[in-house]
Amino acid sequence: MKNNLNIVNLGIFLCSTIIITFLIIDMSSCNNALPKNQEVVINQKQNSDLKIKTMDSQFLVEAAEINLEEIELGILAQKNTNTNVVNQLGKMMQDEHTQALKMLQTMAIAKNIYLPTELSANGEEANTKLMNLKNMDFNTPYCSMMVNGHKSAIEKFEKISTQSTDSDIKVWAASLIPTLQTHLTHAINCQKQCEKM
Repeated sequence: MKNNLNIVNLGIFLCSTIIITFLIIDMSSCNNALPKNQEVVINQKQNSDLKIKTMDSQFLVEAAEINLEEIELGILAQKNTNTNVVNQLGKMMQDEHTQALKMLQTMAIAKNIYLPTELSANGEEANTKLMNLKNMDFNTPYCSMMVNGHKSAIEKFEKISTQSTDSDIKVWAASLIPTLQTHLTHAINCQKQCEKM
């Protein structure tokens, strides 16, 4: 009987000790907690940082999709046209967007961001629209795609070159804007020439 009482007393003592320990830890953590307004500021900053990182990642993915599309359509242009100016535009798109994609892939690897390696749904749709068109039937739709695509790309690159907090991404995006503007100028000229034919 005495042994049973000792065991019960020991159990009560251990339970009391554990409860008191938890109370002490809980009270000390309350004392160290940040004021509510400080917690809100930290949460807002974390949310803002996350949005910026998401925006940067999304931009790199979109930039890869743009390059992949321009490369594929540039190759297609060289196969499907018999017009020198369209052929030259296609070759320029293939060569310069291949170079831009390589630089982008190097940067994405360093930042641990996965990039697509195949055409997006929009890229596939554009490719399908042009695939069976030849010569004069191909030229104007291709040039129109290059004009619209580069206008859209320039907007995205200009936006990220000012809004990103990642210096590598900002510098890369800003460095490509003049190239994209040159592409747009060539595409507009090509479009005008094709419309006269």
